[in-house]
Amino acid sequence: MKKFVSINSKYYTSNKYKGLNVHNSRKKFNRNGNLLIHKNTVPEVQRQGKVFENVSKKFNDFNELLEKQKEIQYKKKSYHKKNSNTYYEQVLVLSEDMFLEEMKKGNKDLILKSIEDYMNLIKKEYGFEPLEFHLHLDEGHTNPETEEFHLNVHAHIGFINFDFDKEKTVLRGINKAGFSKMQDLAQKAFQDNGLDFVRGVSKDLSKKKHKDKEAFVRNKIDKVYKNLQFAESLLLKIDNLDKISLEQIQEKKVQYKDNKLIKRILDTFYKIKNKQIQEKDFSKDIERLEKTISKLSSEEKELLDSITVKTEKFRDLEKFEEWSENPDKFVEKIKAVELAKKNTELEKTIDELKKLVIDTTKSAERKIEEVENSKQQAVNEERWKWENRLKSEENKTNKLRRDVKNLVVQNNKHILVHSVWQQFADQLNVKEKFIAAEQKLMPQIDKRLEEVSINDYDPMSNKSILDKFKFDDLD
Repeated sequence: MKKFVSINSKYYTSNKYKGLNVHNSRKKFNRNGNLLIHKNTVPEVQRQGKVFENVSKKFNDFNELLEKQKEIQYKKKSYHKKNSNTYYEQVLVLSEDMFLEEMKKGNKDLILKSIEDYMNLIKKEYGFEPLEFHLHLDEGHTNPETEEFHLNVHAHIGFINFDFDKEKTVLRGINKAGFSKMQDLAQKAFQDNGLDFVRGVSKDLSKKKHKDKEAFVRNKIDKVYKNLQFAESLLLKIDNLDKISLEQIQEKKVQYKDNKLIKRILDTFYKIKNKQIQEKDFSKDIERLEKTISKLSSEEKELLDSITVKTEKFRDLEKFEEWSENPDKFVEKIKAVELAKKNTELEKTIDELKKLVIDTTKSAERKIEEVENSKQQAVNEERWKWENRLKSEENKTNKLRRDVKNLVVQNNKHILVHSVWQQFADQLNVKEKFIAAEQKLMPQIDKRLEEVSINDYDPMSNKSILDKFKFDDLD
């Protein structure tokens, strides 16, 4: 049983995020607001019971973190470049056998937790900020030979290419060994949760390269094309069955024993040749054969039609000698070939025009993005300019408040000093009046003292000697 877990890394500019998110989240709607079925989704009836729901989990918003990154870079005067790889995505692939085994045990939550733990390990080891993950369980393919459906278990894991603790981008600092270590971290995340997934063999050892979905499909189509090509050639030989020997059929059966479709055709030929079935049975086999071919996907049918056309052209070339005897027919054939060439050239021109339109559209989109970035940068600069001006005005206002407060304190001090001085002045005025009165009365006192004698004192009298001292002119 295969138990591998593997990681494939990709990175994109910020303007690619929206399209990627539509694919990953499976949230694409038509004009009426109805959810569309993604082109990679295999209908449930074709999955042979392997039906599971996709799972998505979001940790941070990409646009919010991107703005935060731009602000940090602007303050450090390291301006964000429009063509920089901002979105970092990993495709985490799990072996179908091990996944189905763990799902039977009821360990779906452990699988999800392992993916989240892996993202945290990546952040701790490298600094990438986790955004989200989308576990896709609706994709796969049917083996044309065994007719068995195989589930393509994978998760799209998203990060933003920025370390907010160190305030710098991450991708440029990771070498080949660093990317290889991610495979070890994936194994660790799953095994720490009790899931026995193991990392795949390193590319340095296996000498194999990752095949994306398009390459995988191309290989499958090429294989089907070859099978159909051979099947077509066998079908064409039905009319010449008497020229084919049993030994030739038997040799082909051994050669294509693992190919179910071709083996069925060869078995039919063998039975017919060996006269083991009657003519009516032969028609049933042909009917079964046609039903088998009808089960092929639309792509395979297109290939079959293409093979048929090429076979017909080959038949026409075999009749070259016959055409030479009829020049008019030969000329018509040449004209048809030339017309086909012109059609091919026209199709090539149309493809080039389509490519030109696509390139022009992309160029326009880039220019629009540049203008929008330029406008956004101008807005940010104006905003920061006014923020700095506002801070400067706030500082001036605070300084004025402190100055007013100091003036109030000084004014209160002046009022207090003035009050003290006023009281002192009042007291000083009373003292001056007392001195003036004293100076005025002293001559009279001295005169009266000269008139008073000891005999004037009578102890039995109620009169006091002070009665002598009466001053009528004293205020």
